[in-house]
Amino acid sequence: MRQAGVVYPLDDRRDFSIIYDELWDCYLPYLGPAAALLYCFLMRSVRQGLAGPMGPHWAAEVCAPLGLSVPDSHQAWARLQEMGLVIANSDGSYSLVYPKTKAEFQQAFADLAPRQQQFLSVAMEPSIKADAQARRARRSRAQKTLYLFVEQEFGRALTSTEAQKLAELEKKYPRELVEVAVEMAIIAQAFSLAYVEQVLLNWQVKGITTAQAAREEAERHRLQKARRGTRSKARTAPKSTAERQDDLDLYRLRPTRPVKED
Repeated sequence: MRQAGVVYPLDDRRDFSIIYDELWDCYLPYLGPAAALLYCFLMRSVRQGLAGPMGPHWAAEVCAPLGLSVPDSHQAWARLQEMGLVIANSDGSYSLVYPKTKAEFQQAFADLAPRQQQFLSVAMEPSIKADAQARRARRSRAQKTLYLFVEQEFGRALTSTEAQKLAELEKKYPRELVEVAVEMAIIAQAFSLAYVEQVLLNWQVKGITTAQAAREEAERHRLQKARRGTRSKARTAPKSTAERQDDLDLYRLRPTRPVKED
């Protein structure tokens, strides 16, 4: 029965996508707004055979229309994978999956807590060192393999493409440094190896080669952010671009090559 006051489309209209209410009622607090928007955009375009964020046209055809940066789109994609809305196919492509019903969602994700939609304020962020202690205990349960450690941290199984990327990172960087980069990704709620690789590239530019130096660098930026926060209320002039970059933003920037002196 049609409701009064509602304008209905033509009966023969075909240019629409079905987005079930569960995406907003159940998934949104776990996905975040960027991932929910990305899902709706992709559902409009294709339901199977999706190339994924590593495709050559991803930035132009997906990121640009949505106003998302490539790293942010990778984070959103990783959340869709984690929640089972994107699955990997045997041929290396991906498929979109309809949301579960409310009852199925509650049963499948009963132990998963909703995430904050924004990054936590500095006053509430755990110390990098204190957080590292808890993660060291978790690493000991990962049977001392980097693959299992990353799966446990991400809370999901890695795809074959991600497994290959992780193997490349392990060959290129010390394992402890990769583990710290994964920790930084978890703190940023970016469950993506693309984000992990970006952190490692920035550390490489800065000459950081050990886990201890990486944690000291992350802690230094966290404290700088905390000090800027205490002074922000007293400032009237807008901050410069450099001042607005916090420790998580720094890891999203593309690394710049150091200038060689003649």
